[in-house]
Amino acid sequence: MVLKRLLVLILLAASVACTNSGGGKSGIDGTSDTGGGNGAENRAYEAYIVRVDQLPAYKMFVEPKIQQLLAISPMREAALPIVKRWLLYKTWYVAPVSLSTISKDVIGISFSHDKTEQLALQTKKSIWINSQRFAQMAMQDQATLIMHEMIMSLYYLRFKSWENIFSEKIYPDIKCGPEGMDLMNELFPGSDPKPFDADDYENIRSVTGVLVNDFPFKSPKEIDDFLIANKFDRRFTFGLGMNDNGARQKFIVNNNEKLPAATLNEILESAKMLNQLPDQCRGVRFKNPVACGFKFTQSKRKFGPLYEFPVIEITTTSYNNGNPFEFVNTLNIANNTVTGSSVEWVDQKKKLYYWMFNTDPYPTPLKVGTMFRSMVLITLQDLTVESPAHTLLGIQSIPGVVTGKNPRYDDCVYAKPTAKSILDDVIVAQSSLLTDFDKALLGTRASSMPPSTSCRQF
Repeated sequence: MVLKRLLVLILLAASVACTNSGGGKSGIDGTSDTGGGNGAENRAYEAYIVRVDQLPAYKMFVEPKIQQLLAISPMREAALPIVKRWLLYKTWYVAPVSLSTISKDVIGISFSHDKTEQLALQTKKSIWINSQRFAQMAMQDQATLIMHEMIMSLYYLRFKSWENIFSEKIYPDIKCGPEGMDLMNELFPGSDPKPFDADDYENIRSVTGVLVNDFPFKSPKEIDDFLIANKFDRRFTFGLGMNDNGARQKFIVNNNEKLPAATLNEILESAKMLNQLPDQCRGVRFKNPVACGFKFTQSKRKFGPLYEFPVIEITTTSYNNGNPFEFVNTLNIANNTVTGSSVEWVDQKKKLYYWMFNTDPYPTPLKVGTMFRSMVLITLQDLTVESPAHTLLGIQSIPGVVTGKNPRYDDCVYAKPTAKSILDDVIVAQSSLLTDFDKALLGTRASSMPPSTSCRQF
């Protein structure tokens, strides 16, 4: 019950944590080089900064493409500053600079024997264009180069955390509280930073080519599907970015979900047959992977001296410095049914179910300092299909420690310990076959999910 109430409060608080502040200004990222002034041809580099949206090539060829994009937006006026910020958040330089050529292997054209000209180059915060080459280009070719660099900037956003996104005002006029930022980081965390490779450049060229040469899209969803198929970050698509300014997530919470115990057993058996049981474990704070394994069985537990009741039992095997240890958690079955909570992500058409396994033996001994772990089994329904089946998404293992006695209820009080190592960290267990999006769903609220136990004797 504690889990259910807390889950509702946490999710509802997070759903309204990011708000439109209104009236704010979106600045342009600058440089922070040290070591004195630098420049070219007797001018500081800052003198070569341009407003790319004021260049003739942009106005004549690029801006109409953006207007085509906005024409199918459900919130055209509100979307314009957002789209421009996504595409133009870096500082642009058109300067007399010679740019280092990127390897053909890296950009994915190793098949070409011709010499590659480096017309532009991007850093984390800047775009540099060779002014001499740029001046020699036809205006439409200038526009294609500008479009390519903007699309590359958009692609680069996949490597930014929500903290960076909001601090750099990449979503203009949106402020995000800690709860909302944590939620968005966990649901849509972005990719781990890495240098671009051939696949990245192929994705960027593919999108640039379609936007420059054609515009076949009839709906925001078609654009979303195209960008996501080319590995662009779904945080910067119509679905999130242009729906209510991307500020809120819509939830439907049910605190009294019922599922036949036989169905849950079938889900576990199916995951086992398909080799989809969790085989990767990591900490939430200490993210290094740990070896672990899970086994599910159905058994019975005594309830006082006279009764016993059926349970689904999960045995977790983990390793500490190569030494295996096991602990057991159980999920109660009442009237051949298990009870849990659910959260439906409306826009994503995903529904997550949380099934809480108690520590075993249960109840937990009422002794200050007693450590225990709650296990939350998470199943998933894809609501885009008819009669959606449950699939096993993964497991969250939440540590707890008994801190005292609650005399009012003749029970214990407990808390989540401060994670000093992987041993007292929250553990997320998942199959290596999960998609990145499903991994993000599985990690949602892992850091804030409370432990659950009881020390009251039956």
